[in-house]
Amino acid sequence: VSHSCVYYNTFYNAQKYFKDAEKIRLENENRSLPVNAQTAYTNVIEKCDLVLEKYPDSDYVNSALLLSGQAHYHKEEYNSAESKMKQLQKSGDSDFIQQGKFWIALIKWKNGKIQPGIDQLSKLLKEELHSITPTLIHLYLADIHIELKDIETALEHLEIASEKSVDRKEKGRINQRLSELAFNRKEYDRALNAYDQVIKFSLVKKLKQDAHLQTAKIHRLKGNYEKAVKKIKSLLVEEEFRDLFGALELELVRIYELKNENEVAAERLQSIINDYSSTEISSEAYYILGKKAIKESLNLKLAKDYFEKSNKESRKSPFIKESQEIIKQIDQYFSAKQLVFGNEDTLSNQLDSLETQEAISKNLISVNISKNDDAATNLMLMSELETFTFKTPDSAEVHLNTFIKEFSVHNLYPKAVYMLYYLYNSKGDSALIDSMGNILISQFPDTEFAEAVRKDIGIEKGKSQSEQFFSIAENLWYLDNQDNALDTLRSIV
Repeated sequence: VSHSCVYYNTFYNAQKYFKDAEKIRLENENRSLPVNAQTAYTNVIEKCDLVLEKYPDSDYVNSALLLSGQAHYHKEEYNSAESKMKQLQKSGDSDFIQQGKFWIALIKWKNGKIQPGIDQLSKLLKEELHSITPTLIHLYLADIHIELKDIETALEHLEIASEKSVDRKEKGRINQRLSELAFNRKEYDRALNAYDQVIKFSLVKKLKQDAHLQTAKIHRLKGNYEKAVKKIKSLLVEEEFRDLFGALELELVRIYELKNENEVAAERLQSIINDYSSTEISSEAYYILGKKAIKESLNLKLAKDYFEKSNKESRKSPFIKESQEIIKQIDQYFSAKQLVFGNEDTLSNQLDSLETQEAISKNLISVNISKNDDAATNLMLMSELETFTFKTPDSAEVHLNTFIKEFSVHNLYPKAVYMLYYLYNSKGDSALIDSMGNILISQFPDTEFAEAVRKDIGIEKGKSQSEQFFSIAENLWYLDNQDNALDTLRSIV
């Protein structure tokens, strides 16, 4: 009796360590195995090996082999894991033989034999399963296909795993993975169904809260603004969702902005800053205000102030790095502006940039700028920042038109023309697109910018200049731009 008690206690301790290790591992899915889990698995292996070495005839040998093999697997000790599972396959017990097949399939996958691993798991699904559940097999098949970047197949396996699972906690965890994968693929209906399942089955408070927040976010992304607002407001009156209140308020802001209710959005952001001071939420609110200051008025001084405040609100804010980068770009812009215009950029202060461009072209505005190489380089930098960083194309067009007027012989001239071509293309202004394209093809045919234009309109560089102009004229004619087409034909003559 004493003898059997000893090996029972040894195996019981191994089971306890294994249970602890599994709990930690599952709580840290998709992350490195924590040190405390590794230690627990090592203890499992030591206790199981003790049973196998000292009590080879005991009733716990097969269970010890299985537990030890699993612990080796999770520690990424695949050769040792395979050795234990192969011993298990010789046990003569159908349940343990099936377990051995399952884990050897996973070891094949981990050792780079991916298709054989998939085949063996798929074959197992056709067997009458005893000690392995179909849910577990489908979960691992999902993992394999995620690694292969075959997300659709992974999602299908997760959906089957969820259907077949009878454990509430497991069902919640499966649908959490399913919802995130579907959301990242912008399969919002699929994600919505999965988040509903998380809300229904998960026992983890944070996962349930996040699922509610993501549900509101999906309604917003699908354009169902009223549905999203209704969902958010229903959560804001429930005390159990207090941890989400800040994030829900920010979701409301995003909806107001999409509905062009900019004043309401700004007021809500100020309220958020006051209510959630010195948090990641207030940091994001300042960040959004900074972006709004740029987008709505190109008020870079105010934007910089908001981004600096965003950085100070919380060290944990995910917007710190991006805010610092934008601050750096704003400083570059101010330095460039000073070099080009001195203390005052009269062009940027015009209320209507399109009127300003027309005035420039007709020499109605006298542009007071430096005419040296530094000025040209920095005027281009301002235009690039306005186009690609600040996303204010009207301001960029004004400064690019100034560049073309003032620096027509500068080596950056073709780039300025191409940037205008790009901006006019974005706006669909066909007459100006054609004008900029013709300048590049006729005056700068060997530049990368001319090549890009040729690709856009479908002509080959190998053609003679007359042939190229004729192709351009044809395109213009079919685009109902007969006047420019005739001008191009006359240039050939």
